[in-house]
Amino acid sequence: MKLGMNFKNIQCENDILVDGHHRYLCSILSKNEIGKRPYTAPRSAIKYEWKNLIIDQIDYDNDKARKKYNLQDSLKHKADKQTFNNLFKW
Repeated sequence: MKLGMNFKNIQCENDILVDGHHRYLCSILSKNEIGKRPYTAPRSAIKYEWKNLIIDQIDYDNDKARKKYNLQDSLKHKADKQTFNNLFKW
């Protein structure tokens, strides 16, 4: 998102986020708006106030996994892999 790449819209029923939790968080962290589209939530969906979510800066991936995903993303988006490696240096 920081590079201006397009992502699928998140799917919401009113104020319930049904699909796209990672994309939503990424949009917050990168300060980019993401599109929303209406979707019917399952009856089991729990309503959660996203404004109360606390985002920490702990990176739970290890270097090997991060390099793997960065390479996949760089190939998918036809971008230099070093660009992805430098995106989220805390």
